[in-house]
Amino acid sequence: MKLDTIFPFGIGKKGAACRLYCFHHAGGSVCTFRNWLKMSPLIDVAPLELPDRSCDPKTLTFESVLEDMTAAMAKTADSIPFFIYGHSLGSLFGFQTACELKKRYGLKAERLFVAGRHAPSEETASSFRYSQGIGALEKELKRCGMESDEILSNKTFRSVFLPIIYNDYRLNEEYVYNGEILDIPITAMNGSEDKDADGEIVDKWAKVTSAGFERYEFCGNHFFPYGEDEQNVIALIREKILLSLGYDSP
Repeated sequence: MKLDTIFPFGIGKKGAACRLYCFHHAGGSVCTFRNWLKMSPLIDVAPLELPDRSCDPKTLTFESVLEDMTAAMAKTADSIPFFIYGHSLGSLFGFQTACELKKRYGLKAERLFVAGRHAPSEETASSFRYSQGIGALEKELKRCGMESDEILSNKTFRSVFLPIIYNDYRLNEEYVYNGEILDIPITAMNGSEDKDADGEIVDKWAKVTSAGFERYEFCGNHFFPYGEDEQNVIALIREKILLSLGYDSP
């Protein structure tokens, strides 16, 4: 994939002291992060767009997407420190790209931010599985608070976006944890109404790092990072990043 396809908002903000790579949730896109782009003049916010997931499942696997994303991040790495954020499925790609960047390229992130997902080492609390089909997926989306009846009945949503979400769930299920442990701190976040990723579940991310763990809870369901508490999520991430770089007043 071309870099301008993976980074449609661009990358390399002038005057930035660091970079924040961002991975969106299943069925999402870089548009999720529009409000994040102006997080700070010192932070180059760089959301990654996952490849077209509406294609034949045989041509797109978790490993192929991971390889593309890791290569793009390595190619854009420069002298400034970098951080990684991921929400839901994006948390998984955030974790694995951090592992692969260190192993393949010797590039070490400063910190991993994760939101709304169980740790890679744990089983999901959700009962939905890709093999159950589109109908079961619709019920799952409503349960998570992702879509309303009105949206689910929309023809464009059903023909364009639902297959993408369906394949994203497949990518998530393809993942196999192989015992990787990060040597960077993890800051985890959960929504107060997210039963599949509550505080107790999200705390398990502490198992996959040897360098420190902390968790913060925000108001909202599975999609709390982009709801009423979005600015508080942004503020927390900005504070953690700038303090780690030695700025006393983020």
